[in-house]
Amino acid sequence: MICVVAGAALLSSLPLSAAPASVGIAVASDGTPTFDPNDDPGDDGDAVDEDSSPEDDDPAEDDIDTATVGPTNEARNRTLEKSLDEYDGTTATWAITVGNAGDVVEPGPIVVTDALPAGLDYVSSSGAGWTCTADGWVLTCEFADDLLVGASTPDLLVVTTVTGDAGATIENAASTPTVSGELVTADNDSDASLTVPTAPATTTTTTTAAPTPPSRLALTGGSPSGQVAVALLLFVIGAVFIASGRRQPR
Repeated sequence: MICVVAGAALLSSLPLSAAPASVGIAVASDGTPTFDPNDDPGDDGDAVDEDSSPEDDDPAEDDIDTATVGPTNEARNRTLEKSLDEYDGTTATWAITVGNAGDVVEPGPIVVTDALPAGLDYVSSSGAGWTCTADGWVLTCEFADDLLVGASTPDLLVVTTVTGDAGATIENAASTPTVSGELVTADNDSDASLTVPTAPATTTTTTTAAPTPPSRLALTGGSPSGQVAVALLLFVIGAVFIASGRRQPR
């Protein structure tokens, strides 16, 4: 009799919106009546059955231990940025940074892949906490540490030699793998570009030598015809002198 009255009093104190469709009354070991929303005197009486059949009267369910409130997964989001750090016309240095824009710590290692395009030859790489290996034109780098929420890695600097044709535009892309639970993946890769400068036009200058003047005798300074005339005159005089000397009697 006491149990029925106490149970009725307990039910009358509940709001109408909170009263379940099926209600049971259980008596604790000390004689205190308890509210049982599952209409099951065998369970603990104060838990809400959260499974797909909330009024299945199953005393084997552990309603309290398995109850979950709110979301269980937090968003992950890695970002990658790449830029041309320096270019002197022959050597290009590229800068790569990975950031954590998610809600949880990203565990290391953080992996980055840089596939060098035609027109670039790998020279070296550096950056605090980064280690890289090159396989042909594919560069794979790892940052060993965890990446805290809102943090970014130190810059990874990749040095290349530019071998592309003059005037060509070279695009260099890098990426970081998508991780489980990542909602945004469009920012997992980035690229930067450079334009190979055109060599300045070369000018060829042709020099035409002035004609060489006719040679002149050092003694007379005259033209060759005058020199010949003088020589013939001297020859004639000498011949006459010789002839006259031969005609003298002995």
